[in-house]
Amino acid sequence: MASSSTKRNYPRLLYSKGKAPSQQRSMSYYSYLSNFQMVREGVGFDAWEAVKKSAVGVFPMFYELKFTWCAKLVHYLLTNQLQVKKNYEIWSLIDWQPIRLSLVEFGEITGMNCEPFQKGEICDVDHTDFWKEMGVSTVVGPNLVQLQSVLERCKYWSLEKRTMVGLLCVLHLGVYGIAPSRHIPLECAKRVLDYEAFQRYLWGRVACQSLIYSVKCADYSTKESYTMAGFIFILQIWAYESVMGLGELYGNRIGGAEVPLLSWSGSRKRFKFEEFVRQEKEHHEDKVRVRHFTTEPNGQYTPKWDDEVDDGDVINLVLDIRNDCINRGFWDVTEESPATTRLKRPKSVPETDGQSSKKKKGDDTKTVGIEENTNSPSKEEIPVSQLYTLMKTLTGKLDNIDTSIEAKVGSLLAPITEKLATMEKELQKMKQKEAADERKEDANSNANNNENAEVNSKEMSWMVEMNSTSQDGLPSQRVVKKAKKASKKCEDMGLDKKKVFDKKVLKTKIQVPHLLDNASGDETWSDPVQREKLNKPTSPTPSSPPQKRQTKLASSQLFPFVGNSTVKRIITGVTPSVSAYDPFADVDADKMRNLLHFLLDDEKNSDRTSTHSTEFYKVIITPRNKWRTYNYGWLNNMHMWSAMHMFYKRSLCDPSPYHSQRIAFLDQWVVTKIVSDFKEFNPKTWKPTDTYKCIFNGTYPSDRVTNKKWHHDIDHLYACHFVNGNHWVALDIDLGKETITVYDSILTLVDDKEIQNFCRPFAKMIPSILSTMVSATVRKKSEKQFTVRRLKKVPQNDPPGDCGVYTIKYIECLAIGCTFEGLRDETIQDLRRKLAAEIYDSVGEPQITHLFTDTAK
Repeated sequence: MASSSTKRNYPRLLYSKGKAPSQQRSMSYYSYLSNFQMVREGVGFDAWEAVKKSAVGVFPMFYELKFTWCAKLVHYLLTNQLQVKKNYEIWSLIDWQPIRLSLVEFGEITGMNCEPFQKGEICDVDHTDFWKEMGVSTVVGPNLVQLQSVLERCKYWSLEKRTMVGLLCVLHLGVYGIAPSRHIPLECAKRVLDYEAFQRYLWGRVACQSLIYSVKCADYSTKESYTMAGFIFILQIWAYESVMGLGELYGNRIGGAEVPLLSWSGSRKRFKFEEFVRQEKEHHEDKVRVRHFTTEPNGQYTPKWDDEVDDGDVINLVLDIRNDCINRGFWDVTEESPATTRLKRPKSVPETDGQSSKKKKGDDTKTVGIEENTNSPSKEEIPVSQLYTLMKTLTGKLDNIDTSIEAKVGSLLAPITEKLATMEKELQKMKQKEAADERKEDANSNANNNENAEVNSKEMSWMVEMNSTSQDGLPSQRVVKKAKKASKKCEDMGLDKKKVFDKKVLKTKIQVPHLLDNASGDETWSDPVQREKLNKPTSPTPSSPPQKRQTKLASSQLFPFVGNSTVKRIITGVTPSVSAYDPFADVDADKMRNLLHFLLDDEKNSDRTSTHSTEFYKVIITPRNKWRTYNYGWLNNMHMWSAMHMFYKRSLCDPSPYHSQRIAFLDQWVVTKIVSDFKEFNPKTWKPTDTYKCIFNGTYPSDRVTNKKWHHDIDHLYACHFVNGNHWVALDIDLGKETITVYDSILTLVDDKEIQNFCRPFAKMIPSILSTMVSATVRKKSEKQFTVRRLKKVPQNDPPGDCGVYTIKYIECLAIGCTFEGLRDETIQDLRRKLAAEIYDSVGEPQITHLFTDTAK
């Protein structure tokens, strides 16, 4: 390659060579391909095929390739960027050769329409009716959360409407690639109502703009994972297309594709980029094979944007690339080129008060003017004198600020200092008083207790006493202890011995926690014979901490001191268990350590779903900002089953930590069965099957046997209910009062009427079961449906996503008999970690993955 005849300036590296941040954590993004599966199933096959034929059909077709994402490769391109002023171009350096991604390359990769925007191109169509049918606001475009709700109920809509829903989803996932809660711009979203207007719109420009803007705004040096918007997979295709060696080794090319975006299936093979560069140089004349950029058909190499910014350094770079004379050593030099005198603004000099954000552009222009190459010393001295004056002015202002701050701090500290002095005096007085009390006790220390006196005394402490019997004249002898004398200390203090020693002492039997035979207390059993047949359950796991002695409070206090919490959670009328625990206490360190060891040991098996054990727990403990999809952390049927099974096991302890023995936790399989069977429920003809009879008698499922009968031994049933296709609520079913109380963490998601409908399977089928199974002498035969009510004043989840955790905590607090104080969004991540650790300690690896589908999130 020829050398540049004159040394030009090129754009500098974003990070100096060798100092680019390594990939600490995996890159996050919003355009998850798995969400396209939701779209395909929601709109149906015919609408999905129609979406594939649209102007944005390249995105659903790309999903069908089952592309393999490689974040490491893309991270290398992003952290080896060049600093360019252009708004719609990014340049990355491969060894010493730059490659460009602009609208030209983007259009070639995707095959989308990237022509210039036409002024006055407005889609004038009334969207109100369709927006209302979808159930979204008419003043903005829909977001992905709203569209997911639409997908769950649009199955029987017309093909045209389902196609429009599919197009909206593709716009959100592919064209914009934005967060699920962000809305599609209304003007663009309305175009789905006019298919011709949609087809002719320049979606390529929109998608390119979204992706490049995200690349320029991201902070790659952060220790936490950074999140990218836009269709991020195009960057990986760009790497395969621009660096030939990468595509050959790792791209897995697909033959016969129409556009490059559909020509690669990708891979995630491990490789070191430095080793790849070395091998490329060995085989290809000491350079890496790259394609720097693509030119337009008309010969232009710079795309047109109305608000684009000119960059002289980029122009120099493009000219030298076209003339094959790049200065390959330019980016190896850390100092500024000697041909240019750059007087950099000192970093330590802050902006003056008179400066504003509006003047920043002007200041930048002045700086560029100063940095220009000039041979005139007078022009160079002017900015130096200006900087000196600025420094002098700022130094004076900083001195004044220091004085002002010192005065203000002094005025604030003065009253605090006085209070501390007063406290020290009071503390000194208390110490002196304690010392005086100790001396007083030492003076009375010669008055030993009676037992010590007897040991040192020469008198006999025992005597023979004659005791009368039932036969006169035949007394019996017995040895008794002599009566104790009142201690001198008691007499000195003026206390009456009788009053001191005659106080009644409350004797409390210390109960050691152990497991019951699946229940506790004979009084709660309607059939004592069944109790004898029940097998004894296994003992707690070794990692479970021993039960601690509980604090006893006065009878006027309605709820005890909970664990080591400083909050007394009181529910009027509830008598708590002596072994009640704090549901919001910190997670046990040993339990958490055991869970983490399990996850780390199984880290090699990365391709798992939520039905596998490791992924099961990762879904619970992964922080929201690390979710791979917007609904990654939503709990499903498996999680709810495990939590209820854990509560069931705890109820077997003696004493039970729950406020009553007359409660039961419905197995999640039972809940699912009731909801499913209600579709065929007819109150006039329906009779409980043998399965329902076993459920009623507490003998089914086999791993949840209690032998406690509903209504006879059980008053309350607790259940986790999945409603609206995307939300969990807790149910407290009172069999005596015939009511169902709903605890909902997102009251705005479903209205009261819909809640009534969702709870109807329980409100109607449970009365029918009771009417059949309970004797008329105990309960009047009635199939009147239970009353459903939803409480309003319960902790709320905002932003949504943790309704499953809230539901589990509602039930746990109800069972213990405490309020929900401590359940809030600020502590939800800690509660997630605690929940995962406790489930693993109690349940271990879930073994019932075949019982449920993964649709419940």
